[in-house]
Amino acid sequence: MQEKERFRHVEVQFPLVLVKTRRGIGLMDRVAKFKATQYLGSFYLYIMPVITAIMFYIGITAIYRYVHTPSAVSFVRSLGPAVNILLPGLNPILPIFYGWIALFFAMIVHEASHGIMARRAGLTVKDSGLLFFLVVPVGAFVELDEEQLKKERPSIAGRILAAGVGSNLASALIFLFLLILVVSTFAPVSQYNGVGIAQVNESAPAGLAGLHPGELIVSVNGTSISNLLQLQSFLEGTKPGEMLVMQVADGSSLSKVNITLASNPLNSSIGYIGIGAVDSPTQILHSYLGAWRYNPTAYIPPPTLFGNYIPFSSTMEIFYTSPLGSAATILANLFYWLWFINFNLALFNALPIYPFDGGLAFRHMLRAAKNATWDDKSVKLLTNAVTIAVVIFVVTMVLLPYVL
Repeated sequence: MQEKERFRHVEVQFPLVLVKTRRGIGLMDRVAKFKATQYLGSFYLYIMPVITAIMFYIGITAIYRYVHTPSAVSFVRSLGPAVNILLPGLNPILPIFYGWIALFFAMIVHEASHGIMARRAGLTVKDSGLLFFLVVPVGAFVELDEEQLKKERPSIAGRILAAGVGSNLASALIFLFLLILVVSTFAPVSQYNGVGIAQVNESAPAGLAGLHPGELIVSVNGTSISNLLQLQSFLEGTKPGEMLVMQVADGSSLSKVNITLASNPLNSSIGYIGIGAVDSPTQILHSYLGAWRYNPTAYIPPPTLFGNYIPFSSTMEIFYTSPLGSAATILANLFYWLWFINFNLALFNALPIYPFDGGLAFRHMLRAAKNATWDDKSVKLLTNAVTIAVVIFVVTMVLLPYVL
């Protein structure tokens, strides 16, 4: 009997399965009673245009770079069109484990926020529940009474529609703060400053000389090396067969290693040691932790693409230690993807594309401006015109790298 009361029904729309439950509606009712939700709804209503503007700025900047920077076009082409689909398993940059957790959470937050604001306004929530792809949970849904929403005052309807976007953005900022907090516990394994060895070709001079990932190159032939550019510049002046004396740091110990250079596969006249190197781990950590002051966009690039510059990536994690132990990199990656996916969902849903949240909110805004009804012809015409224009903008942003 309890199961019958809890679940209305399970609906199968192969390969999707919808599990509907009243429990979610009851939770929304309890949260909606807090007076803070009213103020939060008003804040979301005013912040939504700002989020829309940020999305347009990102899109315009991307289009400008595609037109003026051929390397950016080549880079995006190398990722493939699926990089624009926010689904782990299809998108090549989204990890399966962290990606599904983050997407599932973000969709629950988004849908539940709509329901909470609707119940706060006294509107009906018909159904709520979880969405499964076969047996894999992929999100949540809240079914509002659309006719009630259309007739509601534009300010009230706007709060309800902005709630999903606003809550995703709020969640993103919270997880970004937690990410920075976790990364702040990181400390370089070595007290020395130098270029990090991330990979070693075992059959190349570095491997034959006994170098290992996680060590630092501190100097070469007595010349201090503090960044990757310095090492590259030094090697460009060497020749195959030349012997180098490298000072290498392994944790707190220093040692000297003699390496006889081989021929560089890309330029046979230049010496080759056979390592994958990264900038100073100390400098990378310092830059990442300080980016919120001078360049917050540094937290957007994913570790799966730019691992050489992100302390908790699979490339860089060997250079750091933390009092949190191995949990530090797990938490950092989890918080990063929760930040990343919530942020991207907020941006996309804020776009004035009907019938998504941004488009519906835009139509209600036009209602308020014209003092008109939902079905007013001019309101419908303007909504459709803006939707078409924004869709063209998005399609241009997505396809431009493949047509240039």
